[in-house]
Amino acid sequence: MKRLVRFLVALCGIGLASCGGGGGATATATVTNLDSDVAKWVGTPCGVTSTYTVLPDDLNVTLAAFPFPSTSNTVNEAVLVNSVDIVYSPANTISPPLPSPAPMTLVGTRVEMGNSVTIAVRVAPQDFKGALPLRALRCSSIIYSYYVTMTFHCQYYKAGDTFDVSAQSNVRFADFVN
Repeated sequence: MKRLVRFLVALCGIGLASCGGGGGATATATVTNLDSDVAKWVGTPCGVTSTYTVLPDDLNVTLAAFPFPSTSNTVNEAVLVNSVDIVYSPANTISPPLPSPAPMTLVGTRVEMGNSVTIAVRVAPQDFKGALPLRALRCSSIIYSYYVTMTFHCQYYKAGDTFDVSAQSNVRFADFVN
């Protein structure tokens, strides 16, 4: 058993030492709860001749790159953010499952070591809010609540090693009073 533990510890050490340029990143949503209105009404809501618009909603996420203290590698590389995937998990029993929107491409977003950038993540695109099941919320008092996980797919600028960083938030979809 001791041999197995030593082997695993050594293996982990080798894996950490071969990571390429050193550093890491964190992602933090600047808002923990977002209310996303499925319809902005013009005039009287829900009438026979009522009109509305569907507007997208973004959630700002701060992505920070930080250097790892390293004795074997003094090079600290910038981090490139390539894309972000969004996954919705129902927060209660009345909220139906939602499909994930298409990944958002962010090729070229660069974060220098020791710095941060704020990225606007489109968590509620227009077409997403206009499709079922969210479309059914128009003229309704029902609120669908979701935990949202935004996974940023990153890589080190020079070494090319890839890694993921996630941020979480909550989104409520409803036909809120304008």
